[in-house]
Amino acid sequence: MSGDSEKTVELLYADLAAEHDLAYDDGKVVLRQKGKDLLAYDVKDKSKPLGLSDVVPTVGEKYGYFVKNAGSGDGNRGEHDTVKGGERDTKEMKYKLPGLKKAMAAVGAEK
Repeated sequence: MSGDSEKTVELLYADLAAEHDLAYDDGKVVLRQKGKDLLAYDVKDKSKPLGLSDVVPTVGEKYGYFVKNAGSGDGNRGEHDTVKGGERDTKEMKYKLPGLKKAMAAVGAEK
């Protein structure tokens, strides 16, 4: 990883740890409610515990490590972009960060 990627991973990890207690179960990261020994659940959907794939995009966008883009990913409207009532359809939004997979693996692999 480059220096910038490593710095992003460190900052992302720190922000994740500030919002959740990170525990490990059989080598997998488990998110717990901060200060409690209870699994973390989404406020809107309490049917399954939160995982890294649920919170990394949210925390990363919240703190400005990466932003959402729509469709083609080049900043221009692509043929796959959808528009409803003059606005982009946010269901089609995807997160894009060079090295995101490595960053998530690094956070999940640290013990």
